[in-house]
Amino acid sequence: MLFLYRRLIAACIIYWKHDANLACPGGHYMRVYLYGNFVVLLALVFTDVALIQNSMAGNVMDEEARKHVVPCIYLRILLEVPEIGWNILGTVWIYAKTVSCEDAPEAVVYMEGGFYCIWLIRLERV
Repeated sequence: MLFLYRRLIAACIIYWKHDANLACPGGHYMRVYLYGNFVVLLALVFTDVALIQNSMAGNVMDEEARKHVVPCIYLRILLEVPEIGWNILGTVWIYAKTVSCEDAPEAVVYMEGGFYCIWLIRLERV
């Protein structure tokens, strides 16, 4: 879960710092990716918070107090699909050279490095 927060904060910093420089060819793809990433990551964070909140209710054997844990887990698993899809789309945009920003090369490097980290963590979970 800590990785989600780091990704969200890093995406916010990149957008805040380089938004004016994303007027380059294909920069709108990077902007769209960052907007979608915000939405997906915020949904995952809220789902994780709800899961933590419901997991802390009652004790382990108190099924009534913890009845919302399973739906939260299912929602969390369901939200993995758009996250993976969005990361595939962003990876294709960056590595197919759809985005070429000479005004903000560090933003492109961050995105490339971020995709390496995302896919390495995905492979680690498998």
